[in-house]
Amino acid sequence: MNQTRAPKHLCQLAGLFLLLAMVFPARGAVTIATKGKSPYRIVIATNAPASERYAADELQRYLEKISGAKLPVVTDDARAGSREILLGDNAHLRGLGLKIDLARLGSDGFTLRTEGNRLVIAGGKPRGTLYGVYALLEEKLGVRWFTPELEVVPATNRLSLPALNETQVPALEYREVFWTEMMRDADFAARHRLNGNSYKLTEKHGGRAAVYFPFVHSMDSLVPQDLFKEHPEYFPLINGKRQNGYVQRCLSNPEVLKLAIARVRQWIQEHPEATIISVSQNDTGKWCQCDQCKALDDAEGSPAASLLRFVNAIAEDIQKDYPRIRLDTLAYQYTRKPPKTIRPRPNVIIRLCSIECCFAHPLATCVSQENRRFRDDIIAWQPVAPSLYVWDYTPNFAHYQQPFPNFAALQPNVRFFVEHGVRGLFEQGNYSSGGNGELGRCAPISWPNCYGIPTRTWPGTSTSFSTLITARQRQS
Repeated sequence: MNQTRAPKHLCQLAGLFLLLAMVFPARGAVTIATKGKSPYRIVIATNAPASERYAADELQRYLEKISGAKLPVVTDDARAGSREILLGDNAHLRGLGLKIDLARLGSDGFTLRTEGNRLVIAGGKPRGTLYGVYALLEEKLGVRWFTPELEVVPATNRLSLPALNETQVPALEYREVFWTEMMRDADFAARHRLNGNSYKLTEKHGGRAAVYFPFVHSMDSLVPQDLFKEHPEYFPLINGKRQNGYVQRCLSNPEVLKLAIARVRQWIQEHPEATIISVSQNDTGKWCQCDQCKALDDAEGSPAASLLRFVNAIAEDIQKDYPRIRLDTLAYQYTRKPPKTIRPRPNVIIRLCSIECCFAHPLATCVSQENRRFRDDIIAWQPVAPSLYVWDYTPNFAHYQQPFPNFAALQPNVRFFVEHGVRGLFEQGNYSSGGNGELGRCAPISWPNCYGIPTRTWPGTSTSFSTLITARQRQS
C-alpha cells in the first residue's frame, strides 16, 4: 500500500496549533478549577427564590465532587468579581448588560452562556435556573443520575468549559414519568427536569407545573354512586335500563351538571393549591345511550361529544371566578375520537390516551391498525384542542416483571407527540408493584420479600444488590 507522508513543516505547524490551544483556551472558554482550587464563586440575588438558592447548593456540591474545589456562594450585594458563576437574575448579571429575555424562557427555560471569565446560568422562574444547573452538570460535565441511589460523577484535575451560548425552552410544559423511583425521591425527579403532579416537589424544586385534584377518572366523585337509589336518572341508560355501579353518568341531565359544577367549586375551595381539576370519565365504557345523549353523539360522530359539552359547561361556569384553573378531561377509549364541531373551551385540557397502541414500534411509522387510528385521532385533535396532553404507557401491564421491548419507540414517540402539538406528557410506568417490576428495584425495607426470596440478592444469583450496583458503576 502506498503511503503519503505529510510535509515536515505541516506537522510542525499542527504541533504549534495544538500547543497554542493548550496554553491559550478558545475564546469564551472558562477554567473553573485546577487541582482542587478555584478562583470562582457562585452568585445569587439577595432575594433569590428557594429554587435558585437550591440551584446554588446543587452546583456547589457537584462541582466539588467533580473538581475537589468548593466554590463559595455569595449574594449580589457583594462587590462584583472577575470570575463568577452567575445564577438567575441578579445585580452582577444585569451589570454585564447582556440581553437575556427571561420572560421568553417561561417557567422552565434557561440560558447557558460564557461571557469573558464569567459563566451565566439564568432561567425563568420558578424552575429555569435550577434546570440550567442540571443541564450543565449532565450535558456539559457528564454527571449521570441512574437511580436515587446510583449516580456517576466524573472527576478531573482541570475543570474547563468551552464557550457557551445556548438557550433551552422545553417543548413540554408538563412532564411526568410515573415510575416508582421518581415518585419516592423528589430530588431525583427534579434532576431529570420533571415537574409532574405526583412528585413530592417542594419550593426548593420550584414546585410542580401541574397540580391535579382529583388526579383522573373523577365521575364517581362528581356524582356519587349512592345517589342511584333516589335518582337513577343521573346514571347511564344502557340497553333500555339505568345502570348502577362503576359506570359513566347521564351527561345530558341538567341536574347532573349542577351537581358536578357544585362539586368542582367545592374542590377548588378545599384545594387552593390545585391548578387543574379533573372532570373525566370513569375507567370503563358503559356510557349513556338515552335519547338526548345518543342524538348528540350520533350527530357529532363520537361519544366524546356529550362528554365535552358537559366539561365545557363546567369550564364556562368557573372561568370568571377562577381564571387560573383549567379542567382536564380524557380522550380515552370510547371518547378518543374528537367530535365533529364541538370544541374545547380555552380552559379545558384534552388528555389523549394511547392505551390501544402498539409500543414495539414508533407511532409515526408503525403499520398496525391501532397506531394508524391513533395517528388519525391526534391529527384531528391537534388543531382544535387549546391544550393537548397525552397519557402514554410504558410498562408491561400483563407481566410487570417481564421485559417490555419499547426502547426503539420511546424517544421517537415523544418527538411525535411534540410535533403534533402536545404540551404535556404523562408516561404511566411501573409504579403499582412497589418497584418490583422490569427495570425497577425494591426499597431496602422490602428486599427480604422481593421475588419471595429471604436474602438481599439479585434473583437467580448469589450477588447482592450493593455488589451489583458497584459493579455496574465501575463498568460505566
